[in-house]
Amino acid sequence: MSMPLLDDDRAQRVIEKADSPVFMLFVTADGRGKAARKVVESLIEHYDDRVIFIAVQAEENPGFASTWVLPSVLQEGPAAVISRRGEAVAALDHLDLADRERVAKAVQSSLVVKRREDRA
Repeated sequence: MSMPLLDDDRAQRVIEKADSPVFMLFVTADGRGKAARKVVESLIEHYDDRVIFIAVQAEENPGFASTWVLPSVLQEGPAAVISRRGEAVAALDHLDLADRERVAKAVQSSLVVKRREDRA
């Protein structure tokens, strides 16, 4: 299953309308995001009904990207943020193929936050 690549306006609308956590993968044009994208896409099927997954090209959407991730972090490689109700609940930087477990734990923790909010 693949993740849609959105521009800043569409990504912002997804975040504003989402009742579920939104996993945003920020990729760069240099191709380093391919490995990170494969890792995230390998998890989509497991979490797709509970988490919204999107990708954003950081260089083409610098304002939106810098709202969520420091530009210096993106210079080091792909990064991801999980938002819940417009607030960041997890951030991951320097993503690569070895990070499947780290990404899965962050996604799972965003769902725990959701359950706590639902009980309150």
